[in-house]
Amino acid sequence: MLCPSPLGLLPFLLRSPATIIGARLSAPPLSAATFSTVGAFPFSSSNSLDAALIATLPPGPYSAIVGGVGNTTGIAIIELYEIGAALGSNRLTSISARAQVGIGAAVTIPGINISAGPGTRRLLIRAAGPALTPLGVPGVLADPTLAVTNPTASTTYAANNDWGTPIGTNPASAVAIAAAIANYTGYPFAAGSRDSAVIADLAPGAYTVQVSGVADTSGVALVEIYDITQETQTITFAALSDRITTSAPQNLSATASSGLSVTFSVISGPATITGNVLTLVGTPGTVVVRAAQAGNLGFSAAPPLDRTFTVSPQPPTPSGVSTSRLASRTVGSTALASSTRLTVSWTPPAGGTINHYRITAIDAVGGLPLTFTASPTETSAELSGLKAATAYSITVSASADAAGTVTGSASAVQFITDKEYWQLQGIGNTTAGLSKIVSDGNARISATRFGPEAGSATANRIQLYYGPSLVTGRQTLSTALTANATSAALPSSYLSFVSSMATAGLLTPTPPATMIQEIATGQAVPLSAAMGGKVRVFFEAKGVDGKTRIFSIDSVDGYTGQDFNSSGSSTICSTTADFSSGGGCAFKVVIGVEGDAVAGNPRILNARQNKVGYPTQTDWRWDGAPGTFMVFTSGRVAGCSTADRTHGYAVWNGSTWDVQYTAAGCPKLFNNVQAAFPMHIGGVRYKLYYGDTSDLTGKLPSQLPFLGPKRLLYADGAKSSLADRVDFEDWESQSAARDVAFLWPNGDLLDATAEGYIDDYHFMAPTGSLELQVMYLAITNGTAIPFGAAAILLNP
Repeated sequence: MLCPSPLGLLPFLLRSPATIIGARLSAPPLSAATFSTVGAFPFSSSNSLDAALIATLPPGPYSAIVGGVGNTTGIAIIELYEIGAALGSNRLTSISARAQVGIGAAVTIPGINISAGPGTRRLLIRAAGPALTPLGVPGVLADPTLAVTNPTASTTYAANNDWGTPIGTNPASAVAIAAAIANYTGYPFAAGSRDSAVIADLAPGAYTVQVSGVADTSGVALVEIYDITQETQTITFAALSDRITTSAPQNLSATASSGLSVTFSVISGPATITGNVLTLVGTPGTVVVRAAQAGNLGFSAAPPLDRTFTVSPQPPTPSGVSTSRLASRTVGSTALASSTRLTVSWTPPAGGTINHYRITAIDAVGGLPLTFTASPTETSAELSGLKAATAYSITVSASADAAGTVTGSASAVQFITDKEYWQLQGIGNTTAGLSKIVSDGNARISATRFGPEAGSATANRIQLYYGPSLVTGRQTLSTALTANATSAALPSSYLSFVSSMATAGLLTPTPPATMIQEIATGQAVPLSAAMGGKVRVFFEAKGVDGKTRIFSIDSVDGYTGQDFNSSGSSTICSTTADFSSGGGCAFKVVIGVEGDAVAGNPRILNARQNKVGYPTQTDWRWDGAPGTFMVFTSGRVAGCSTADRTHGYAVWNGSTWDVQYTAAGCPKLFNNVQAAFPMHIGGVRYKLYYGDTSDLTGKLPSQLPFLGPKRLLYADGAKSSLADRVDFEDWESQSAARDVAFLWPNGDLLDATAEGYIDDYHFMAPTGSLELQVMYLAITNGTAIPFGAAAILLNP
């Protein structure tokens, strides 16, 4: 706009009705980029005498006052730009200016700049003259007229003389204008007054509002611009499931993108709504529920969202639900039954249509529900895959549809599964009568099952990795193999082994190698073909620094798994040179200790007795998938546990084993745990056996290891967000640990002393079926040298 008599120095004052918010006497240090972002023209230079400021304002009315320094006069433009307003936030809704409206070049011409964006903005624009008289304003413009044009006035978008008489193409009606005035402004226009007003929908761009007096009259007018654009909003309302006539009232939930509250109504069907509570009236039918949001001054009404569901009659409900034990028998004086299976029976309902029955078993320890189905003609079902020594709540439901959305459920019944009973193999009720699984077996017993793909040497056989009697005076990890392919009908095929001590395994070197001074427990894990088609032994060894670490070494004879020396000069790793850099027995550190440069782990001073948990029920070979876990003995961890016997937890990330830590930097630990062993039981479910060293009842005054009673925990990887793996948090709390019972060959129960001296065990399903589970173990009577024995689970 051309200003023939500009002011020389502009003082600029911004204030609320009672408070000065900010003032600027001359141009602030704002860059041209700041002006450009809001569409303002730049000032001529940094030394300009023009004034500007940026202010962040809370909701409320404000005045911007411009005057000339020294009471000078002239033409000035006062501009206001909104910066950074977001949808749903407080924003500039109106601006007004009182001015003396003249004629010719002295008419009042405020400007509007609508920033780029989708859609249009709806504006209410008023020129008040006569309406100011009741407000005490003298010399008002008697008959104002206004026009909304482009900056050159070549295009008119809206115009009006008397607000009650709209003109132009499709103008807003007087009724709409009156409603907008009532909703958005502070005072009304009288009916029939000569004040002017329009409602205009304007696209992004620059506009001017020209206000003048009819017949070249002049006077004071108030020009007002209100943004009355309503933002759009949408509703999120989840689908509603089908119900039955006796279903309980349901709390409905829906949200609007505006943040405004949503209301509900029943459009049709046998239901009522009070607030957000949906209540069925008790008759079948189809219900349509509507979620609506009517909008407010800032938001238009949301499109309503309807949800439909079906109310079905109460389906027939089974009755007379009962449970019974499976495979019940008595061994010695002990009555026992299956620890993982039971039978559920029920009386079918009279009448009605049943699609199927659903049986749900929920354990009291917080595991995931187990669900089973039965055909509509069945009146009993066998439940399997249960946890031993666990209380279950069991519900039988009759489903009227295939999806199981309409059901009638009988009252839940309770059942506690039997604990596991393991029977040692041999005769009598002392260690002297037990059968030795290998002639020279002493301790550190581990076993590996090989499948049919292993090759002729080990296919379908079991191989021990164990510590033989110390005939050489040196700790050894040797191998022993069954003579026959494994068969449940032939006990010797999984209970009798032939030693290969003289020709296979790992022997403590003398003199010691730097990292390998003394070899102890080991576990052999067959690797898939993709991982090399060989056997990887994870073993513990003490170094010359006195610290114990966990190592791995791979076989050089494939799935035979007996030769780990690549030199070709020997099939045993036994010399210092073998275990030194460049030697034939190349090992890796997999769990190091604090301070180690390779695989080191803070706060871990020793790592021993490792056991890898991998899905042996899926495949006898490990495919190296990330998420495989390892438990290992870590001992007391200062500042983290007061227990002398603890187990750490590591997870395979695809290339290394990551020990798991808490947010406080402590290793995640099983406390008072010795010789923990995980056994896969299908899917991502495992059970963990361990000795409870918090209970040393029965311990003799002996230096031989005493582990206390044996306990059992369960884990289900499906409980966590990573359902393909078992995290530490997927394990039950140790407070839920169950007792495991042991019987002598003659059926007598082992006492606390005998059970406490069971050590170095390995649990396995030798045929691949959980119907036959074997425990290979080392045992002593507390005074004699331990030896290798076996026990069989009597009640799988």
